[in-house]
Amino acid sequence: MRKFQNLIGKKRAVESIKTNWENAQTKLDTVNLALGTYMTDLGELNTEKVVEDTYNSFIDSLVTAYTSFYTQLQTFKDTEFQTRFGKLESEIAGFYRQINKHDAEHDAVSLFKINNSDSDYKIEFQVKGSTVLEDASIKFSEGHLRSLGLSILLANAKINNLPFIIFDDVVNAIDSDHRANIIEMMVNDSYLKKYAASGFHS
Repeated sequence: MRKFQNLIGKKRAVESIKTNWENAQTKLDTVNLALGTYMTDLGELNTEKVVEDTYNSFIDSLVTAYTSFYTQLQTFKDTEFQTRFGKLESEIAGFYRQINKHDAEHDAVSLFKINNSDSDYKIEFQVKGSTVLEDASIKFSEGHLRSLGLSILLANAKINNLPFIIFDDVVNAIDSDHRANIIEMMVNDSYLKKYAASGFHS
């Protein structure tokens, strides 16, 4: 009787072990399934990462190329600007000094600069003995602005070697002394006396 009871107890112990084993196996299968899903997801994420890294690398190279292109374009623009306007500035100053040659010493302009640093062209000037550039549109009188406008027009015509220039009343709002200087310049300047014709109103 006691042996039978021992066998029953051992049977129950074995069945308990079997049940625990089956439960553990079920949990292990669940873990393996989850691990398989995780590995699949990880593979997809790695694939997406490769694609994203490739895209980011392309964007980085694009930014680098654009930055380089923009720098080269800006350098070209500045070089072209200096090439085109460097000589023009000199010619403007030459004509302006002829028109205003009787101005007081402290008003005598030594040079003009065409400034486009703010993406908007403006004419700056420097008087003799000064290192300060000032805005002509602010500092010049109406008469001096007209003189400057005429100087710019003449300088541009001379540089581009225009075959003829016709003016009508170019001395409007300019006093008699400066009118005389303009007439003298028209007569004596090597370019103007060949190509310019003008009408003056008294």
